[in-house]
Amino acid sequence: MLPQAKTIQIYLPSGNPRGLRGAEVTASTVKVIEIPRVHIKEFLAMPESAQPALYFLVSSNEEDSLPRLYIGQTDDLRNRLKKHNLEKDFWERAFAMFLTNNTLTKTHALYLEYKSIEKAKLANRYNLENCNGGSLSNISAATKSDCDYHFYLLNILLSTLGQPIFEELQVKEDDPIALDVANDSSDIEKQVFKCTTSLVDARGYYDNDGFVILKDSLVRKKNFKSLSKSTRKIKRSLIYRKKLVEHNSKFYVLTENYLCKTPTVAAALVLGRSANGWSEWINDKGETLDTVYRQNIDV
Repeated sequence: MLPQAKTIQIYLPSGNPRGLRGAEVTASTVKVIEIPRVHIKEFLAMPESAQPALYFLVSSNEEDSLPRLYIGQTDDLRNRLKKHNLEKDFWERAFAMFLTNNTLTKTHALYLEYKSIEKAKLANRYNLENCNGGSLSNISAATKSDCDYHFYLLNILLSTLGQPIFEELQVKEDDPIALDVANDSSDIEKQVFKCTTSLVDARGYYDNDGFVILKDSLVRKKNFKSLSKSTRKIKRSLIYRKKLVEHNSKFYVLTENYLCKTPTVAAALVLGRSANGWSEWINDKGETLDTVYRQNIDV
């Protein structure tokens, strides 16, 4: 579905912008409530907590590893969250999806759970805690169509609340970004930048959430003294999780796209030393990331 302008209403039940938050797309029935764990008692007192829901349990986003995610569905969210609050330690926030007209059936919920798990796996932005992939129940074409539209709005609302669970970092084979033909300043969101020296060959692009180093990029094995402890920790984590694997005596190779919080962290990770990512990442025109994204912003 092509992106369209949306009006989203954010409701603060207690007036606290860091507490419970409800998000809705105007004129739709889909609603998502963000529940910080510290405010779970406040949420359990709300009538929505007793409704059927699709829900997401999310940990904090550590720089050296992906946040953890659990996806589930239930007929009674109040009792399910009470149980998770006692038995699951990792999560810090829950996000619950309801239909405001209270028409979310078991069939809807099972299909949305299945689709959410599959899409979250593809996006690979979170470490999924689910032991199974959900169950795909028999569903009519009309109900599936409704659920797919609900999922489309769910994705928008979760991203608005800071959880891009389903937004893939993957580059499509037919996308200009993969073919290196999109390096045009009029379309800077699709530009590929390279960090290429006599020793390193890495490619990536600037994303809404940071800088994505593309799969098959080479990463220097050697860590120089100037490399920060935090970046060393990221590298160790990637090696441990087999996201960086042996390429030859001098390099690792990245096995999947990896999102760094900043271009500088991405450059330092690739080069094995301190680096200014805004000047190290360069497009095919010889323009730095700094030139394209910070200097070339005249309107």
